[in-house]
Amino acid sequence: MLRIFIALLSLGLVVTAREFDPRRDAFAFSNDTALQYTVGADGKLRMEGRKTPARLAHRCFLFTRSVMQFWNFAQFEPRQRKLSESEYRTLLRSLFRIPVWGHRAERIVFPGYRNLWDFSKAHDQLVQDELGSWLLTYFRVGNWRMINPILLLSQRRFAEELFDKVNQGELRAMYLAKFPHMNHVVVVYKGERLPGGGFRFRVYDANYAGESARLDYVPGRNIFDFERRFYWPGGELRAFPVYISPIH
Repeated sequence: MLRIFIALLSLGLVVTAREFDPRRDAFAFSNDTALQYTVGADGKLRMEGRKTPARLAHRCFLFTRSVMQFWNFAQFEPRQRKLSESEYRTLLRSLFRIPVWGHRAERIVFPGYRNLWDFSKAHDQLVQDELGSWLLTYFRVGNWRMINPILLLSQRRFAEELFDKVNQGELRAMYLAKFPHMNHVVVVYKGERLPGGGFRFRVYDANYAGESARLDYVPGRNIFDFERRFYWPGGELRAFPVYISPIH
């Protein structure tokens, strides 16, 4: 039976659910922070100016949006011939014009590569040039929610909806906020239930190429908990969905 299944799979006669993998379905380069962050032995976050400006910073929204656009609307065909740089640029611009929450009957084909990781590694500068303006992301309509205390009451609902969506095979972007020190976006791609009614999610963090991170919903405190990062000491914050409509 196993041999038959493998044969049918190779012929494209068996459809399997896609599972997101940051080492395959995300960029081979990372975003960075404009400031230098360190977490001291006391667990406190410290920030200072960089001696050398970061080469690629302020782009977590752009990374998140673009990775989801590739997941939703693009397809890689490694057996087809590779295109020129200008032809790939045209494909990227077509792809990045599609709203993440939108729909498209046919996927945009990127020939010559197996996945986004390989494509972005080979064309890193091209992809970075076409991501768009990071400045505009600071003026998104939904950003006001970062300082809205009422949204704390919706954390349980956000967690339950997030769990349902990612376990249906969707990617979801979540805005992580703790004003004024945390303002970040991640892609959630997997979830599991925890004892006591909580949830554990796996996320792609644009600041760590090829790695996965943990984001928990803690029901006893009705809050999310994000693991320690180089720019975050770890601990409680609020999370809410973005890129689900033009106003979010």
